[in-house]
Amino acid sequence: MSGWRGLHYRYDPPLPKIGKQAVDPGFLPVSLDDAHRVLNVNSGTPVHVVQKLVLCLRQAWHPDHGSSRERALRTAKLQQINAAWDIVNGKRAAERN
Repeated sequence: MSGWRGLHYRYDPPLPKIGKQAVDPGFLPVSLDDAHRVLNVNSGTPVHVVQKLVLCLRQAWHPDHGSSRERALRTAKLQQINAAWDIVNGKRAAERN
């Protein structure tokens, strides 16, 4: 039996926060809490899991995948995901709460 497991892993998603509202697509995160809310993860989620999640979200929200009517929404959502990942990854400074 091979020890290679590929990209499969067991991950229990974080429990939903009570009172959490949907994020407006035009909203760009400025703090680490905002970035976690955009990506729908808890602050304790491992970075490698967040990285895989961001790759999946980028593919799902890419503007070329939807109809032409959805292009503006998908572009805004992709910018939001990229801004959140830059904050989580440390490439962009986050405001302190």
